[in-house]
Amino acid sequence: MTTLNFDWSNKEALKENLLKWSYDESLVLLEDDEDVLFFDNEWMGIIFPYMFDEKCIKRNYIILILENYIRDSFLRGRSLSELETIQELFVDEMQTYCSVKNDHLMQDCVDYFIFCKNKLGKGHHRNR
Repeated sequence: MTTLNFDWSNKEALKENLLKWSYDESLVLLEDDEDVLFFDNEWMGIIFPYMFDEKCIKRNYIILILENYIRDSFLRGRSLSELETIQELFVDEMQTYCSVKNDHLMQDCVDYFIFCKNKLGKGHHRNR
């Protein structure tokens, strides 16, 4: 494994390195817990398009990161409007994709999002 070293404050370098990371199994962004870097709409927005590229080496990992981000948002009791933002940014497009492609992993992520949103709307929390 090779850790990518670059200027994190440089947006263009960040996007370029996330592209490299997404398509190279041997690259890591951080030694530990790199997935929590993406628990943010801006970060997820940068890697989000790679979920739709079946040639992306880390496609499944990116989908699982999004699902973990949804779980984290739900368990931390974020507002319904925050989950709706996640839906607008990510989930709606994923649902459209799943209506054309038979992608079980992505569909599971969408289903989990809907479950969390419904529970949050009713004021209940439940671990998955």
